[in-house]
Amino acid sequence: MKGRRIRIAIILTILSLLGTLISCTQKPTSGLQTELLPVEGNPFVSFRILLRIGSAHDPIGKEGLCYLTMAMLANGGSNTLSFKEIQNRFYPMAATVNFQVDKEMSVFTGTIHVDNLENYYALFKDMLLNPGFREEDFIRLKTNQLNFLEKTLVNNMDEQFGKEILNLMLYEDHPY
Repeated sequence: MKGRRIRIAIILTILSLLGTLISCTQKPTSGLQTELLPVEGNPFVSFRILLRIGSAHDPIGKEGLCYLTMAMLANGGSNTLSFKEIQNRFYPMAATVNFQVDKEMSVFTGTIHVDNLENYYALFKDMLLNPGFREEDFIRLKTNQLNFLEKTLVNNMDEQFGKEILNLMLYEDHPY
């Protein structure tokens, strides 16, 4: 009788571990996850939108494509408003949209006072979900990116430039 109880306990333990493992590895059906972290008494709302794509996913010969695409989303306007018009609407709210591109992920961030949340969110959402992808924005952002690489990084940021060279040497045959 004692041996049977032990076997049942072991089987139940294994089944519960398998159930936990399966539930932990399943992703939400929409692929989106939301985390709300309220801070009582704080009048600001911060957004962090993380995308699981980064510079390591750039096609060979098109290095910098992810960065340029994220720059177009954050600094390129929407279908309905140009970047200049969005800047003019953000200015009275003291608002911006920032972005950061790493090897494996990209993040859009923004912080706004709760009084301006509705207007800010409408613009922020429109920029990310309905981008304008205008040629003049593309040229402006690509020129900025090339100028940073050719002039600022090479001439004024010795330590960062050294780190980039070290990365190229360490990960020679890898997208990193």
